[in-house]
Amino acid sequence: DNNNNNNTTIHIGECRRYPRNGRNHETNRDCEDCRVTDIKNVKTVHFTACQKPFNCPVERPRNVVISDRNTAMLQRYRVNPDVAIYEKCLLYHRKWFTYRRELEDMIVEASGDVRVRDGRRKGGFMKDYFLDYCEEEKVYIPLKLPKGFEFSSMYGGGGKNITRQRNNKGNVTTTYGGSTKMSEEAAI
Repeated sequence: DNNNNNNTTIHIGECRRYPRNGRNHETNRDCEDCRVTDIKNVKTVHFTACQKPFNCPVERPRNVVISDRNTAMLQRYRVNPDVAIYEKCLLYHRKWFTYRRELEDMIVEASGDVRVRDGRRKGGFMKDYFLDYCEEEKVYIPLKLPKGFEFSSMYGGGGKNITRQRNNKGNVTTTYGGSTKMSEEAAI
């Protein structure tokens, strides 16, 4: 409708951002709804719709009447079911927390300081997805780094040389300066 002074244009059935196979916006009709893409086929995730994992978000209830500023702020950090599929968001959050756990393990190997893992198993909020890093909605247990820790020590910059490779079955091979350890990634 051109009479509403709104410059928003909706292109139903068109992939507007990344046309495939050399097509232009008008002829590109083979988009896949990224909200239903199998997680195994996802290479990157932008968490705007699903909300940031470290906000420990829950699903926003539908038809909420926002009557005050506090309610408005709380709803802001919840997953909007009109925009995202909450169950899919939880899978992405679990993946993010799995990577956080792997990073902790790498830091412990590089530094020898097991206190890095102190945040583990302290939060019990939705632990199947937030892997015990959330105490409740919006209460995240942050990563604790050893004093003076340099990330370069994890990659041959003064510490043990650590490399990680993932095979097609989801197993991770970690090499710590010559010794190798195989671990199975959390199933998604």
